Amino acid sequence: YRHAGFGSGGAAGEETPGRGRIGALAAVGAPATLDDRSYERITYRERDRCGTPREVDAESVFAAADREYPTVWDTVDRGTGAVVCVPNAPGPILHGIRGDDADACRRVATDIDSEPVERAATFLTNQGTDAHLADGRIDALRDGAGYRVSGVVAGDPETKRGGHVHVDIAEDRPAENGEREGS
Repeated sequence: YRHAGFGSGGAAGEETPGRGRIGALAAVGAPATLDDRSYERITYRERDRCGTPREVDAESVFAAADREYPTVWDTVDRGTGAVVCVPNAPGPILHGIRGDDADACRRVATDIDSEPVERAATFLTNQGTDAHLADGRIDALRDGAGYRVSGVVAGDPETKRGGHVHVDIAEDRPAENGEREGS
């Protein structure tokens, strides 16, 4: 098949070309193999607006998100007050509404006050399902892979480019007195 990779992700100043292809491929096969799935309503901008700042009313995004939460998620960051469903890249997407119910995603997208919408589509996805994570042990993890591990938070969280939160964890094991402790 033909494919293209674009730089994104990675540490500050570092690009990892082609990120997202595995997730996209997994989403295509998800309906056949997974019971857990989610939806995303993608709303597209008029083509002549691409490359210009998006016009999206943040108050309407928060109001719509609040009406459908927790069925619709990852639309706003209530801690920072940021609208996270609106991309920063200059591409054609106006906003993407993620959730566990396709109709709820459509309602939120419709209730957002914004610039004119060219078109919209709802996609079946594996976002928020953790289907891409493998069970792992802290002492056997490899760089660049995604894991589900048990551990103890061993440091303050750090938010990196793209809103990805990183946190150090330590192995969770019993102490000599029977309680749990990190190492």
